[in-house]
Order: sequence, then structure tokens, then C-alpha cells
Amino acid sequence: NPALAVASEELGVVLLQAGDTADAVAYLEAALRDDPALVTPWFTLGRVHLAQGDAAAGLNALARFVDEAGIRYPEEVAWARELLAGAGR
Repeated sequence: NPALAVASEELGVVLLQAGDTADAVAYLEAALRDDPALVTPWFTLGRVHLAQGDAAAGLNALARFVDEAGIRYPEEVAWARELLAGAGR
């Protein structure tokens, strides 16, 4: 359900801003399950995992975001690519 996916993503972002990273991850992952075509949850999920200290999961999510985003979201893609390059990926 794409509408539910967008709502889950938005809630995940709000939870991240509130500092609730565990619930943010759950809602972002739900968004990706509900609509696998969404791209931006991968970016936010990468940020959450990095904030939690899980570099491997964060980099994996950001790599997926870069792969899926194509030419969309150029600033976020550039940031993610820079981070991935710094990690040797």
C-alpha cells in the first residue's frame, strides 16, 4: 500500500528527529515493505543506523539508496557517495 508506506516513512522521520531511533527503524523498514519502489527511506534508514553506531547497516542502506535513486535527490546522493567513498565502498 503506497499511501501507508509514505505515512510510515514520514513517521519514521519524525521519530528520528525526536531521537527515537529504534521506532524510526521499524517504521522506515515498514515503509520499504509496503512500497519497495520508495527510495528515500533507504537514505533515512542509513542515517539512523549510522546514528545508532551500526556503520555496516548504515553504509548498506546508503549504498542501496544511491543505487535506487539514480539522478533523483542529487544532494543526498552526493553526500551518500562521499560517505561511501570515505569508507572504501
